[in-house]
Amino acid sequence: MYCPESGIRSYGDYCIAPNNAGCSPPDGTYLIFTKKRGLGCNATDLIFVLDWDGVIHHKCSKKVICPESNNPTYGKKLMLKDKCDLSISKYVRLPGNNALQNSKNNYCVHPNGGWPGEGVHLVHWPSCDSERLKLDFFDLDSPTV
Repeated sequence: MYCPESGIRSYGDYCIAPNNAGCSPPDGTYLIFTKKRGLGCNATDLIFVLDWDGVIHHKCSKKVICPESNNPTYGKKLMLKDKCDLSISKYVRLPGNNALQNSKNNYCVHPNGGWPGEGVHLVHWPSCDSERLKLDFFDLDSPTV
């Protein structure tokens, strides 16, 4: 079965990337916002696969995006793991602002500190209603800058 794959671009044209570049990130590598690796979000290690259950995989390493401590709550970072509880690692994209919401507890993915910026970690937070939470997948338009 085909699962869509692409880079992920945030509000402000940052790409989502493992904080350790490459296709062999260590287990527990955090995800960050970056522009340093190109604005196209199409480098090999910036590609993610969204499976039919809503689990997001880092394509080249085959690791799963998981919440820190298997707990998608206040301030817990998103990380790449070889294995984690898939029931807490499922996400849906919200209509309107394209925020990414955890299916287990309805927390959304936020930039740590509120706004995307270079090297800022992705974390879980309860609100989901802001344009700055946008995370675009698939058929990415050209960056706005």
